[in-house]
Amino acid sequence: FIAETTEQAADDFYGPQAEVMNRIGRERGWGPTSRAHFDQARSPNGALFVGNPEQVAEKIVAQHRIFNNNRFLLQ
Repeated sequence: FIAETTEQAADDFYGPQAEVMNRIGRERGWGPTSRAHFDQARSPNGALFVGNPEQVAEKIVAQHRIFNNNRFLLQ
């Protein structure tokens, strides 16, 4: 999820993402998610690609350095 600023991307994406994760979590017996967990998941070592264009591009390049992949698919 990309926005003009990292803060805007995080603020815009957190609400819907937390709603879905909490719904799935209730179905599976997980505890609720938190903003701290979300922030960790969007950090450079986390699974989420959320930020400004440069930050997301840097994360894609960093993963390429690790995995030497020749394709990148994000949905």
